[in-house]
Amino acid sequence: MGTSNVVLLSIGGHPGLSALPLGTFFLGASLVSLRVTPWHFQQWGRKVGFLVGVAIGLLGTCLGIVAVLYHSPPLLIVATAAFGAAMGIGFYLRFAAIEVVPSHWADKAVTLVVSGGCIAAFAGPESAQGTRGIFGEEYEYLGVFVMTGIFNIANGVFTAMVRFPAADRKTNPSENDSQSTTIHDSFDKEERWDRVKSILKSRNFMVPMLISAGSWIIMVLPMSILRVAMADAGFTSRQSLLTIELHFLCMYGPGFFSGQWIARYGPRLVSVAGVSISLISFACLQLAGSANSTSNAEGTELLLWILGMALIGIGWNFSFSAGTVGSTRSYTSRKDCKSAIQAANDGVTFLLTGAVICSASYIYQAGGKGLAGWRVVNWVDLGFMVVFSILLGVDLWVERRHSSGATTSVDSWASPSIQ
Repeated sequence: MGTSNVVLLSIGGHPGLSALPLGTFFLGASLVSLRVTPWHFQQWGRKVGFLVGVAIGLLGTCLGIVAVLYHSPPLLIVATAAFGAAMGIGFYLRFAAIEVVPSHWADKAVTLVVSGGCIAAFAGPESAQGTRGIFGEEYEYLGVFVMTGIFNIANGVFTAMVRFPAADRKTNPSENDSQSTTIHDSFDKEERWDRVKSILKSRNFMVPMLISAGSWIIMVLPMSILRVAMADAGFTSRQSLLTIELHFLCMYGPGFFSGQWIARYGPRLVSVAGVSISLISFACLQLAGSANSTSNAEGTELLLWILGMALIGIGWNFSFSAGTVGSTRSYTSRKDCKSAIQAANDGVTFLLTGAVICSASYIYQAGGKGLAGWRVVNWVDLGFMVVFSILLGVDLWVERRHSSGATTSVDSWASPSIQ
């Protein structure tokens, strides 16, 4: 994710397309979430389903290697779509985490799994930097894709070690049970789809899903162009790498405690905290200057880049974790709708994110590249933050309107789980 834009440029890609690989990454995730995951976990179970994701990731590895060998930007874009599809399946680990723990651990389970990215925050970028050029200058980033293969194999080994609940694995029912299930399914299929549509239209699904999508858009829009922008501003590759590493760390590090806050204060309040932190990050990133400015003699400018990206990572963690927990509550009493709702949540989230990211490099180029283009990207990001804030405000107003005069609280995605 952090290297795709510079890889594209290294094999002859147009600067105006530098964010496109990351955009197709998210579009690949959206496609697999909408078209594959609704049924393949049901058919094969969690373990086999996740191993299929590993296999797709290895396909991306092969395509990426060929793209670098033949300097083919179109093939690189296809490879990143495959990596996105693999991520679209792998991200269901946060849903699977809820299924392997008691219900009162659900909020913490989601955020603890997401916080596993603390390892990836350094392992990914450092392996990309460490393998850069080991196959010669002509194939500068070939080592990056070799490492993705190694990480995918490791992921497959770890997945094979997990004992997922038996209820999520496909079993071989007896003949009588099979006949009964077939008759039941024929009558229940239409009713189940009606329940799914009812949940998808509900505020308890729509709002947390949009929060998840908003958190990704706000975070990834500046991240997708960060290393290119920092290079144009005169910073070294190592400085931009450090910035992206600390950004990734702050994306996942808060997961060690954000789950407790979601349980205690509710997903919406934690989302408000997330967007507030993102607004502060906007100020830092707008003030960040070039490496050649006089104020950077003491590292002030670099510190602003790092601080801004760190804060936007923290804001993402709060909002995305809260949105994920909130969306799972929409099907709490409708377990048969679980797979379809999860697929819709991730599919729409990544579709919206990918569509926005594909335009990031064009926005940057339109602003004039360098600091001017970077600030235009940030202004666009601020617009999404404002929309995000309005969404949370309207949701609170709707809830209070519906609950006014009621003797009991209205069932809401935003309620704390610890009373």
